[in-house]
Formats: sequence, C-alpha cells, structure tokens
Amino acid sequence: TFEFHPGLANAVGVHEHDHALEDLSAASIARFCADLDVVSRELRTLGPLPAEDEVEREIFQARIDAFLFDYRRLVPWKRDPYSYAEVLSSQLNTILIFEYASKEERLASIIAKERLIPGFLVEARRNLDRPAPILVEYGLRGVAGAISLVRRDLPRAFGDVSSPALRADLVAATESAAAALDGFAGWLRSAEPNPDPGSFALGRDGYSGWLAAGERTPDSLESLERWALAEIEETRTRLLAETARIDRTAEPSDVVK
Repeated sequence: TFEFHPGLANAVGVHEHDHALEDLSAASIARFCADLDVVSRELRTLGPLPAEDEVEREIFQARIDAFLFDYRRLVPWKRDPYSYAEVLSSQLNTILIFEYASKEERLASIIAKERLIPGFLVEARRNLDRPAPILVEYGLRGVAGAISLVRRDLPRAFGDVSSPALRADLVAATESAAAALDGFAGWLRSAEPNPDPGSFALGRDGYSGWLAAGERTPDSLESLERWALAEIEETRTRLLAETARIDRTAEPSDVVK
C-alpha cells in the first residue's frame, strides 16, 4: 500500500517513499487491485480466530473492500480531476508543514516529487473520461491551489537552504512542475466535458455499494435518508427552543450570530 500510495506512507511517518508519486496509470491500478485480491483471499482462509482478531480481520477486510470498490467501481481516477490535484497538494503540503527531517532532506523530496509531476499529469489526461462540468470546475480550483503551492509557497519556504545545488534544482523543478500544471489546467478547460450535468452523481448502486464496502452499513438508502431527515428536524426543533429561551422576540439566526 505504501509503494502504491507514497503520500499515505509519508502521512503516517514512513519516509522510504518520499521521493515517489503515485503511479495512477490503469496498469498500476490493476496490479494494486490484484494484490488486494490475493490478500483478501488469504484473509478469508484464516481461522478460527479469537474474537478480538475476528474484529481486526473484519476491519482489515473492510479497508480492502473500500479500496477495491473505489478503484474498480467509483473510479475517481477516471471521473474526478480534483483527485489528481489533491494527491499533489496534500503530499507537498505534508513535506512543507511537518519538520520530520532537515530542510535539505525535505527539499530533496519535494524536488523529486515535482520532477514527477509532468508524467503524473500525462497519466491524468489519459485516464480522465469526459468528467462532469462541476467536477471540472472543482478540478480547476484544485489545480490553481497546487500551482500556488509550487510557484509561491514552496520556494518561499525552502529558498534559504544552504545548498546552492538544491536551490538550483528547486528552480528547475518548480518551472517544470508549474508548466505541467498550467498545461493540465488548459487541457481541462478545453477538454470535451460530459454533456450530462448530473454525471457527477455516484448513483443509487454506487453510493449504497460504497457504504456497504467501506462502512459495513447494510441499511437501505431510504432508511438512512429517513434517519438523517429526522435528525435534522430534531436539531432544528432544539435550536428553536434554545434561541427562544435566550430571546423569544428575535429571529433565531440573529440569536445564533
């Protein structure tokens, strides 16, 4: 998992993959899912286990099922441009914010990742298949944030490192990464969008399947909706009662402010 998701590795303090970016090519995703299939089969052959380990196995299985449902059924890598911007921004921000190593070491990781951004975005173009207009809009916002991070925040934070070679490498990597992000944003603006404005929706089967796979929620969507609306109504009733207790003559929104 850490080899496939180097950003996840960094986030939990495993730094052997700090110079890598996700390979989100269709072939790489297929290999990762096939590996998960193997682990899933092995999990099912274990047993009988103590009660505590049965719980752990079910949690582990739910995580695997959630990964597989995400990559095979929901396919954000085909549908959602923002997911690519999020991979880049989250990983670069983690290295920027957390002082787990010297500035020089962390800058070397940033440079290595930035050098991989052009290829990463080539795969993004290959994968994305006429995303919904609203997902294009959010994708462009995400790319704008990544461009600001690459062009402004990282050079400002690491521009004072002592190594002239690292500073020079950062300038070159910044230009390459920013140009690739600019090109990706231009491609998103000009790419043919999905003509269905509602194509962003997961759909009944997609949403209920996601809940069942990752959250182990067997309830029907109708029962979940009834529960959610009832909770909203109860909260509204309690809010009105509290605001009236404070000032019965004022609008509840004014009391809240």
